[in-house]
Amino acid sequence: MKNIAILETHFHVKFLYTMMRICNIKDTNVIVFTTKKIYSRIETYLYDKSKYEIILKDDNEGLSSFLKRVEKICNEKKIDILFVNTIQMSSINISPYIKFRPKTKMIITIHVVNHWLKARFAIGVKNIARVIDANISIFLIRRYILPKFYAINVIYSPIKEYIIKNTNYKKQVFTLPFNFYDKTKKVERIKKESRIRFILPGLIETYRRNYDLALKVFERLWL
Repeated sequence: MKNIAILETHFHVKFLYTMMRICNIKDTNVIVFTTKKIYSRIETYLYDKSKYEIILKDDNEGLSSFLKRVEKICNEKKIDILFVNTIQMSSINISPYIKFRPKTKMIITIHVVNHWLKARFAIGVKNIARVIDANISIFLIRRYILPKFYAINVIYSPIKEYIIKNTNYKKQVFTLPFNFYDKTKKVERIKKESRIRFILPGLIETYRRNYDLALKVFERLWL
């Protein structure tokens, strides 16, 4: 029996659900470490809760204390792999992970590759506090965080190709998707007279996505 654990303390509820489904295979025990708020949103999607062991962060429990508890449980249960889904890019959220060293292979999911693998120390005077925080975050990631992970995961194969071609990262890179087709759910057919809506998922941030390309595509479609 393989023991796999997943840690999510910030957001990405859908990705946590995806990871739970992917890890829930034959002869595998899945443990999920998360918050009450996140679990309340994901609970309704779970068809068989008995397949997972859920360990929740207490409301008055700090992240450092929760990570100590996670580390202790991982060591006691002899976890084979721990997936860390989200570490926010700020010194406050990164710092608690410095002393986090469970005796298992850990895989971190990176959502913004350039922040983790190609970040340059910031220079500026408009927002000194943000500049200082960004530089501390870059230092902590390079010195303490990334080296302890066995591998990284990205949610899209072109991102893996980008890492291989444009960074010096030498460890393994996996591509576990953010979402996948769930045949257990019913999908309503779109009526012919209904208006079709196109949705670009994710936050509206120009440094992450090329919205101009999408707009140009729609312009050509409607010519």
